Amino acid sequence: MREVKFKIYLQHEETGIVCSKVFSYDCLFSGAAKFALETEFKRRFVIGKAEFTGLKDKDGKEIYEGDIIVCSGNKTMFGEVIFENGQCVYIHRGISNKDYNNGELIPVGYGYKIIGNIYENPELLKNEI
Repeated sequence: MREVKFKIYLQHEETGIVCSKVFSYDCLFSGAAKFALETEFKRRFVIGKAEFTGLKDKDGKEIYEGDIIVCSGNKTMFGEVIFENGQCVYIHRGISNKDYNNGELIPVGYGYKIIGNIYENPELLKNEI
């Protein structure tokens, strides 16, 4: 069974800089997360949350919803990680080889690399790699 935890994305109200903090399920619902956000992250507001998928990329980095991943093989593909029908998948947002349909759902597997996320790097979904 995968560990249930969430990454909370926060944006500074003056600078616009985005940062993130990971909280366990227990921490989120015990009130400890609220306390941490109020004390550790003053002058920041929550702009998003992402659930841990239970998967890691090829470098061992935890994959969360909203991460942008890339897989290079015969064709370089990248997209946004989401949960769909209880399965961790990614949606093609742009690819270097045009024989895939934009929006196709593909299961996330080993060999993928996180290159950013939709909160800190939204520009990655606008351009092709």
